[in-house]
Amino acid sequence: MAEAKKTDPELWEEVKEEVKESDKGGDPGQWSARKAQLAVQKYKKRGGGYEDDGPDQDETDLHEWTEEDWGTKSGGESGETGERYLPKKVRMLLTEDEYARSTKKKKNGDGQYVDQPDDVKEKVSKIKDGGPTKEMLMERAEDLEIEGRSSMTKDELLDAIEDATDENGRKKGSENALQGKTKEELYDMAQDQDIDGRSDMSKDELIEALNKQSSSNLSDYTKEELYEKAKEQDVEGRSKMDKGELAEAVS
Repeated sequence: MAEAKKTDPELWEEVKEEVKESDKGGDPGQWSARKAQLAVQKYKKRGGGYEDDGPDQDETDLHEWTEEDWGTKSGGESGETGERYLPKKVRMLLTEDEYARSTKKKKNGDGQYVDQPDDVKEKVSKIKDGGPTKEMLMERAEDLEIEGRSSMTKDELLDAIEDATDENGRKKGSENALQGKTKEELYDMAQDQDIDGRSDMSKDELIEALNKQSSSNLSDYTKEELYEKAKEQDVEGRSKMDKGELAEAVS
C-alpha cells in the first residue's frame, strides 16, 4: 500500500512515540489496530494533515503501524529499560553508540516523550522515508566488525547486517544480546551447546560460558566446514570469503 505523505512528519513522529508508550488502546509498547487509529486522530487533532486527502489515508497509517515490528534492542519494556521503541529495521541499522545516546537522552528526560539526539533523529527519519544509504550500511557493518564489507554492494551489506544481528537488532552472541535473555533462556542455550556445569551457573556465568563457547566453536571448523554452514544459511558472497570472513558471517 502506498504511504500517504504527511504535511508535518515531525509531529507524526512525536505522536507515534507518545501513543506507542501509552496504555491507551493496549499495553505500553504493544501496537494494535486501536493504537493506530488513536495515533491518526491525535495527529489530526494537533493540526497534522496529508498532502493528498483521500479515503485511504487512515487505512494507510493503520497498515504502516500494524506491519512494523516495534520494540527495543534488549527486548525489554521501554518503561523498565529506558530504551526507545523503534521499528526493527531501525534498531538493526543504528550503531551501538547511536542507540546508547538515544537511550541516554530518553532516560534523562522529565516527561514520557523525549526527543532523540539530532543526528540520530535525522538518520532514523532517512531510514524510514527512503531506506538506508550505503554509507549508513557501511558504518553499521564496521560497528558489527563484518569482514569483507569494503567490497560489498549495498544489498550485500544489508544481508550481512541482517545475518549478524538478532531478532531485536543487536549483534548475535554479543554480551548485550545475551544480557537481554532470561536465565532460563540462557540455560537452554547452554544445554544445546552441551556446556559442562551449566546447572550450577548464575546468569552471568552462563553468559560468560556461552561467549567462550561461541568464540572457540567456530575456530575449530575448517574453511570447508564453514563454507557448508554459510551455504546452509544462504550467506551471499560466501565463495569469495576467507576462513575468518566465513566464521564471522555464520556466527
